[in-house]
Amino acid sequence: METILDISSLTVVELVAALADDSTLVLCDAHNLPSLKTHCAPVLVSDCAVSIVDEIKSKYEYDRIVAVGGCTVLDMGRACSVGKPRRLVVVPTILSTSCLSSNISVLRHGERNRPEVTSSPERCVLCLPTLLETDGRSLARWCQSGFGDLFANISASIDFQYEMGKLTTKEVKANVPLTVEAMRWVISGFNGYDEEGLRQLGSYLHEASLTVVRRGDTRLSSAGEHLLYHRLMERQPDYRQGLPTHGQIVAIGTLLSLRLFSIQSKESELEDLVRKAYERLQLPLTWSDLEKIGIKREHLIDALEHLAAPQCHLGSWAVKGDWTLLDEVFAS
Repeated sequence: METILDISSLTVVELVAALADDSTLVLCDAHNLPSLKTHCAPVLVSDCAVSIVDEIKSKYEYDRIVAVGGCTVLDMGRACSVGKPRRLVVVPTILSTSCLSSNISVLRHGERNRPEVTSSPERCVLCLPTLLETDGRSLARWCQSGFGDLFANISASIDFQYEMGKLTTKEVKANVPLTVEAMRWVISGFNGYDEEGLRQLGSYLHEASLTVVRRGDTRLSSAGEHLLYHRLMERQPDYRQGLPTHGQIVAIGTLLSLRLFSIQSKESELEDLVRKAYERLQLPLTWSDLEKIGIKREHLIDALEHLAAPQCHLGSWAVKGDWTLLDEVFAS
């Protein structure tokens, strides 16, 4: 059965009380630990190491997992549900990626993070009170990340069509109708991160997750723009502190891929659409915007020089080492 999305007006504590019983393992992050530990005995998760998954599975007896927090906690909840049949409920308290309801976890093996098929949650419950109580700047930053990750489906579709040898706007759009719909909604209907905005974003991220599960692969949600993210993380360890966010970085790769696509196809509809959506959401569009979130021009060039993926759309450009396109895309 597919994961069910619930959008709840209960607090995190009330949600966990309603979802958990004596056989439930509650996983949470540092942000949610103070409130939860006064009502239950949650296990703090701050790392995605596969060794921690093994430790949790051997140390605790449980028939259900409730995972509360951001991406790392949700990844660990999915991973710790693998094995015998176990019920899993995820409670995202930030909307920062398009994998809320997926069956894939990013786990660390030594120094490398690797995506692995794990378990799908039976329910994904968005905690509206926690989201709405987040300070405005943090809420916008994390939600921008969620939109950035969602819009990366466009550049992934470009990569897919590049491999197929059919690089047209019609083909690219046909692969990712949900993303195109989301971009149009942002341009015409987004009015900020109020309750309506959060409900809409949460629904888009949930549906994007289910699309990956149905398809059985990530080819239309992760491509050259995500490879760029990983190269930046490897080359610039300071970026791992969370500024910039995952979604902000892949949004940059999406812009580059779209400019290349516009040049090659002589069709700018998709690039224009994405740039309008970015402007509404205040995702980075200029060098000044990139500097504000901690990304330096030289770091971006260094990551592109080490992309080492000439078979993908973005990589086939990067291998040439001509960076004039960067200034064209990110000119103030």
